[in-house]
Amino acid sequence: MKVHTHAKCAQHKKSCPVPIEKDLLLAIGAPCILFSRYGLKEKWSNTLKKRVHDSAVKLQQRVQVSIHENVVGYEEDSMLDGRLFGHPHARKRVWRICYERASKQWKCPFSLTELASIILAPNSELKLDRAEVFETDLTQSQTEHLKGFRKIASNKAVYDLSQDPKHRKRTENMDNTLPCLTTSSQLWVEPAGRMMLPAEQLASLGYPCLPPVADTAGELVDLSLLDLSDAAVRKMAGNGMQLAQAGFILLMCLLCVEDK
Repeated sequence: MKVHTHAKCAQHKKSCPVPIEKDLLLAIGAPCILFSRYGLKEKWSNTLKKRVHDSAVKLQQRVQVSIHENVVGYEEDSMLDGRLFGHPHARKRVWRICYERASKQWKCPFSLTELASIILAPNSELKLDRAEVFETDLTQSQTEHLKGFRKIASNKAVYDLSQDPKHRKRTENMDNTLPCLTTSSQLWVEPAGRMMLPAEQLASLGYPCLPPVADTAGELVDLSLLDLSDAAVRKMAGNGMQLAQAGFILLMCLLCVEDK
């Protein structure tokens, strides 16, 4: 299979060749929808799914070290969750570090999952200020879903208004962390009496766009500079990686993969 090694170039405003060098650390991830609970029903009958997977494998074979990330449905076994690193957000993801066995080796006696468990952190909290109740700004379906959640899940604090609670009661988890964000999540925070802001969703992933998280990172990211709509930022959060997971994998790759 031919692997396309061209991509849109921000500098030249066109499709430019991507250099693939042997000493390059390649980080890739196939579109998660192909391996979600919906995609799994199709198995490998989905030709796009198979083509993307095969292309990823071929790219990995062209470098000495590569990192691959995907959702839990992907056929690998090193699963991490943002809660392991203190994020107030359940986001399980499958990771693997691939390396060329002829020239590289894994020098650590522990697996990625075991290494993550060694550095367990307590769950952090994302405190949301109470605001004026803007229920009048909700859509008709959001209003109906909110009424339904308040009726059958009054003991819960977070409601996903993208879901009809009669069919899927999507709220916070048993340990009070947020449910995994998706591109369509519409999280209502009942104690705050409002929708969760896009910046707050990104902050739950570890992005330094709010003061508490920025204090740890050392710098505040101003989302207004991105010139994105709230809907676009919410979608970005639904597609995003948790920074602690990505940083941990990169660190383990640098520390545990060595030349033979």
